[in-house]
Amino acid sequence: MGRGKVKLQRIDDRGRRLVCFSKRRNNLLKKARELAVLCDVEVAVVVFSAEGDLYSCSTQSSPKETFDRYKRFIELERNARNCDPPMPSGCLDSEKHQGWRAENRCLKQKFMDQDVSELSNLQEELARELIKIKSLKNELLKDAAPNLD
Repeated sequence: MGRGKVKLQRIDDRGRRLVCFSKRRNNLLKKARELAVLCDVEVAVVVFSAEGDLYSCSTQSSPKETFDRYKRFIELERNARNCDPPMPSGCLDSEKHQGWRAENRCLKQKFMDQDVSELSNLQEELARELIKIKSLKNELLKDAAPNLD
């Protein structure tokens, strides 16, 4: 037996409404957790019931961390838009794309300024570890070569 189509309108019967809320809330939180695990993404869901009860699910230790990250992202995006003068209305598509590219360059520069030294340190460390791994591999191959005869 298939499911019937549900009208999207407020459920008048309080008991049915609470049962529906409970089931759908649980399914929503379950889907959020599944999305986080399957797609390796950061997810935060916050739901307040009609009575004011809080229900939340987050891949971080708390949804606040995810919301703080969201606020930082929005602020960076807003700052990137303010880097270039606004485009006049009626611009050609190519001009819109140039403005978009300029915004992206500005945003990338902000990230680059913050993380360049850290990234270069990580790159150097990675190169050193790669050299160690290659030399270890060569030693193991040399040790194994006489045993092949």
